[in-house]
Amino acid sequence: MILAYVIDNGSIVKKEIMAGDPLPANMVWIDMHAPSIDEKKYIEKCFNIDVLTSEEISRIEVMSPFYKSKEAYYMTLTTINKNENGHFGSPFTSVMTNSCLITLHYSEMFVIETFLNLTRHEIDIYKLPSVLLSALTEVFIHDVGEILEKTGNEMDVLIQNVFEKRQDPNKSVGTNKYNEIIARVGNTGNTISRCRESLVSINRLIIYFTQIEREKTAYKEHGLRLKHISREISSLTEYANFLSQRIGFLLDATLGLLSVEQNTIVKVFTIASAVLMPPTLIASIYGMNFHYMPELVWEYGYPVALFLMLISAVIPFHFFKKKGWL
Repeated sequence: MILAYVIDNGSIVKKEIMAGDPLPANMVWIDMHAPSIDEKKYIEKCFNIDVLTSEEISRIEVMSPFYKSKEAYYMTLTTINKNENGHFGSPFTSVMTNSCLITLHYSEMFVIETFLNLTRHEIDIYKLPSVLLSALTEVFIHDVGEILEKTGNEMDVLIQNVFEKRQDPNKSVGTNKYNEIIARVGNTGNTISRCRESLVSINRLIIYFTQIEREKTAYKEHGLRLKHISREISSLTEYANFLSQRIGFLLDATLGLLSVEQNTIVKVFTIASAVLMPPTLIASIYGMNFHYMPELVWEYGYPVALFLMLISAVIPFHFFKKKGWL
């Protein structure tokens, strides 16, 4: 699908175009979402550029995400998307020509609608492809910031769940709760890792983009915006590192409390075995089949044996209770 963004009546309007259609006037940006073969050839012919496939984008995303070809600058960064399985990284390629900004992605980008809402004011400055790209990059950074903020709030809830006081100190919390918390900690850690990956790729793009803009006469004004973006990336990176440390602490604390919970269960079984050991010994003695056992014909032998087994169980129980092991 090809979407053309044109300036009309003081605002940026989105128009869908088909392969072979004439390009609309006052166009400043073309966005391609999973384009077909015909759409790729159409854009390549109109702008004399190479439209990369999904496999090519994934290959250059790490190896060589920034380069110049045919008088156009190619820049690929990693954005954050979300599905039912959680957050995942998605490559987003920008091709900056002298007259238009062309973007390419194979996943749905919901932040583009957010970008359009932010461009309702000062439309004239978005006529330049470089300004469009820097503004779009800011939206990606804000999106990562919102994800990190939500992740931090989720971590606060997780920490409360881990360290909350039990209403009954003798009641076991159970491993199911900790297993659920560990799974949530894993998902949160994965989200933070994706955000850090995205911030690193955006920072690399800004460094490359700044080098391009230095060659232009309008860099002085635009350079201030790029410096602001770099500072924002640095602050978000520090916040992501802080959340990574918290998630490590939370995971260690959860595993430690789970170990304590398991040790408590093992302790209960151990004490129960120690309490029942003396009665078992007495019952085993009188369960032997020797011919000469005077107690077998004693009138009070049975109640005395029961009494001995009861006393031998009560004494260890009170001893453990006094020691505070129960």
